[in-house]
Amino acid sequence: MIQPKEWTPGSKTLVFAHRGSPLLGDFENSEAAFCNALATGAEAIESDIQVTKDGVAVLSHDPTLKRLFGQDLSIAKLAWKEIRAVTRDYSAPLLRLDEALDCFSETTFNLDTKCDAAVEAALPILLQPKVRDRVCVATFSDRRMQRVRQGAKGALATSLSTKEVLRLLRLSYSPRANQLKPADLAKVLSISPEHAGPVVAAQIPYRFKGTFKVLSPNVITTAHKLGLNLQVWTVNNSSEIEQITNPESPLRVDGVITDRLQSALTIRDSFLA
Repeated sequence: MIQPKEWTPGSKTLVFAHRGSPLLGDFENSEAAFCNALATGAEAIESDIQVTKDGVAVLSHDPTLKRLFGQDLSIAKLAWKEIRAVTRDYSAPLLRLDEALDCFSETTFNLDTKCDAAVEAALPILLQPKVRDRVCVATFSDRRMQRVRQGAKGALATSLSTKEVLRLLRLSYSPRANQLKPADLAKVLSISPEHAGPVVAAQIPYRFKGTFKVLSPNVITTAHKLGLNLQVWTVNNSSEIEQITNPESPLRVDGVITDRLQSALTIRDSFLA
């Protein structure tokens, strides 16, 4: 297990199972999906946190049960017992965050807080001594990320929020980029240093809305100069996976989040033989 605080720029490209990589044949974000992903060789699990009406953190990308369970019900409007009753007849019922972390006690997780309530619901679980060193907390929301960092008081690894990523992208094409060093991270990306803790990764899409290419050598170099692990989501195209895992490629990154786990591992490992 490579802990988030040990993610270093320029090391072997880590392969993350996106929601447990459901293309392997299991329900996403389920115990079966995680087991299968780890058995296949995933080095980390990417998942998402939603919160029930009674404050229970659960692993779900969607705010409702409609897509996976056929029930047009909001997770935030149901108590945990109600959700378990709705999903128990399926082969892969919804998992609580604490269940997943207990069951997969040797696994690194990248966890996206999908709603504001996820901060308060998840932090007491994530800050447990047996958990905190093997999770990286992510979110698109800048405000939510500040609350995570303030609540964690430096004890949790985090990735960049969306606003911080946008600052990184702009900086990557600035004349200032060549002079950057890790000590500049908080200043140039406007991260509050007293609450930042270990900011370990920049997680960006390969393309924005499937068209505009975000990833570039400039972005990778700038992230590395700031001491950040550069990880890309969600990449399923074989030629793109080859580009970003090939050590000789100018687009090689430090981590790939994918649904096509077996393909990504095979391609990545072909360069390590």
